[in-house]
Amino acid sequence: MKPIRFIAIFLLGLIAGLILGMLLMGRKVDDLTLENQLLLGHSLDLEARLKRLESLEKKGHIIQSVKVVATCPDEGARLKGQETIQGLLQELVGRDVDAIDPPLLETMIHQRAVSLQDDTYYVYLTASHISKTVTVYINLVPQGQR
Repeated sequence: MKPIRFIAIFLLGLIAGLILGMLLMGRKVDDLTLENQLLLGHSLDLEARLKRLESLEKKGHIIQSVKVVATCPDEGARLKGQETIQGLLQELVGRDVDAIDPPLLETMIHQRAVSLQDDTYYVYLTASHISKTVTVYINLVPQGQR
């Protein structure tokens, strides 16, 4: 074979490899760019929330955190239930302590059905304490034992 043929085959393979590499890397770059934009948006949301909390903190007492204490016969369901109810109450963070009405907490979670570990549990609010940390005590009861 002639040397020009070897050079042509080599260049053809090089070009094909570069095209394939660009296609694969292009998809990866697109995925990373999208993830970067999502993280940037999340970061901006957190910064805005922090500024709002700092400004409210200067004005007076605000709710800074939420704590959920649950009782349940199943340990896995107890942990998942605490996480679920804490997520529901997270919107209270940043509000003025005096603006929180205790019946609001009862309305939000008492006798609420939640799906935990492929079972349905009912949430019963047993006690609550509202200060800089909102603490709620709940009892999780499986649907059949209601």
